[in-house]
Amino acid sequence: MKTNKGKSYYYFVKESVLWQVIIRLIVLLFLYSLVRLLFFFEVYGDTDKVAGSLFFYGLRFDLSALAYLNMPFFLMLLLPFNFIFSKIYQKVANIVFCVVNSIGFLFALIDIAYFPFSHKRTTFAIFDFLKETNNFGHLLPAFLKDYWYLFIIFAGIILFLIKICQWTTWKNVRRFRYTFWGTFLSIFVRIVFIFGIITACRGGLQLRPITALNAGKYASSEYIPLVLNTPFCMILSVNAPPLPEPHFFDKQAEMETYFSVHKQIDKNLYFSHLQIDNVFIIILEGISSEYSQFLSENSSKTAGFTPFLDNLAKKSVVFKGYSNGTQSIEALPAIIGGIPSLTEVPFLLSPYNSIKFAYPLHILQQKGITTAFFHGGMNGTMNFDVCAALMGMRRYYGIAEYPTPKKDFDGKWGIFDLPYLQYVADVLDTIRKPFFASVFTLSSHHPFTLPKDYIPLAPKTGTPMQKTVAYTDYALQKFFEKISTTDWYSKTLFIITADHTNFAGIYENVDEKLYNIPILFFHPKLDKPLKINTIMQQTDIVPSVFSCMGWQNEFDSFGNNVFDTSQTHFAVNYRSNYYHFIFNQLEVNFDGENTFYFSKDKDLDSTQFIYYQNFIKSYLQQYFSTLKR
Repeated sequence: MKTNKGKSYYYFVKESVLWQVIIRLIVLLFLYSLVRLLFFFEVYGDTDKVAGSLFFYGLRFDLSALAYLNMPFFLMLLLPFNFIFSKIYQKVANIVFCVVNSIGFLFALIDIAYFPFSHKRTTFAIFDFLKETNNFGHLLPAFLKDYWYLFIIFAGIILFLIKICQWTTWKNVRRFRYTFWGTFLSIFVRIVFIFGIITACRGGLQLRPITALNAGKYASSEYIPLVLNTPFCMILSVNAPPLPEPHFFDKQAEMETYFSVHKQIDKNLYFSHLQIDNVFIIILEGISSEYSQFLSENSSKTAGFTPFLDNLAKKSVVFKGYSNGTQSIEALPAIIGGIPSLTEVPFLLSPYNSIKFAYPLHILQQKGITTAFFHGGMNGTMNFDVCAALMGMRRYYGIAEYPTPKKDFDGKWGIFDLPYLQYVADVLDTIRKPFFASVFTLSSHHPFTLPKDYIPLAPKTGTPMQKTVAYTDYALQKFFEKISTTDWYSKTLFIITADHTNFAGIYENVDEKLYNIPILFFHPKLDKPLKINTIMQQTDIVPSVFSCMGWQNEFDSFGNNVFDTSQTHFAVNYRSNYYHFIFNQLEVNFDGENTFYFSKDKDLDSTQFIYYQNFIKSYLQQYFSTLKR
């Protein structure tokens, strides 16, 4: 028995064909790094501005792409049968290895030539482009002439792959020994390899598989393509629905007379007299403005569960707030990044989430302002951590950073709002000032769990959702009570809003209130509280905050400064295959091509009709052209 065990162990350590996987994977990672280096010199070329760590971080995306590409080869070698050692089978496996990896290197090298024209890593949409490009046959000779050396490199890589196959194909490998230990080790090793392959495809053990968005955690938008690789981007975009290609305006200047994504903010009259050193944005999970007695438009049984928020709103500048979506994952890019989700797939989950975009919060780095994002949920949930990093939040505090997660865990999502907001207050008190920070609450979410010590204080009537709304409101009250004694409180602008609405358990027609969320600006020294009937959407928040700070910096946003009365104020969301625009006293649905549905068309003259149509067309054309950058 000992002899068999020893022989089996020797086989797996010294002679297993599974070592082919390991050795070839290491060689492929090395080749991908060389191609990235070539990409760097061709596209960027300035070594002084690029950290070498970007090449290291790129290995994570390389490994994911290689795991996907080589899946057929891996599976062929993982079969626990003796026929995998035959010469014919080994030859077929080597052919598969060379073909799939040649395809990967081909697109990686082509992208070196194509990137200066597209300014982004190539995705699967390139095949749609080629189908629509009638002169591709004329362009190919020009590319061959200008980038002839890439084809020589490609040929060299193919020859090298063939050599790798020859060097790593064992000639005298022993067959499987179907002993107890041999079978046990065979099964165990293969389980480990399968787990490793799946982990490599996902890019790690985090909650969600990595996407191009994760590259934003390591690099600014300018250098995200350097961290990524083309095979990875193509694989992840295989099933992505094609983007619309609206082209309503030929001249950029004419289009931007209606709306421009490029912003430069001026001061406003509301907050110009106040000292604002810090900004803190509070995003409430699922709490509609209809839960507030003060903010709700019409009296309904949803209201009356936010007494503290009502009291705070009466001391604030309050707007008619609208969300840009109906999911939490759509809210964060809109609120801190200025990008709504106007496709079937939320922006964070789409292959366009790594676009080159001048996110407004990156200005804060230039001003030496500390940025931080807080969420009491699992690190990585809904890609909040990488989204926050990409869009300018340099510090992230999730459940992994929370000091007593087991004690205050709600059993499902994360830390209860009351202890978490107390923790946030402590952190804000210690971080370097000035700061620009945000917190995303979570308790008012299904399954609407309440902490045991709050249950006696909870409303005796109402649905589970309404009771957790009341709990979050109570947690908010205790948060403000705690920070009101700090020296930074009186110098901070607070913005309170929500990610989306949630009317769980409310049995009435809420369709017309589906996007109604609170948006209020509170400053402890504000002497002129106002309730303004101006429409404000989530993407308007950061441009409006910048105007409160008096900053005149250029950045990109699909929102407007709500304090600028010369701009058109509106809200937009995507619903049931229509682009839904809300203006003051007017709603418009647009199918994206030709058909507009106006809610109050008889109140508009022909000039107004044309203006709103052109405004919507301008907005959508700029939105989708931005996603294709």
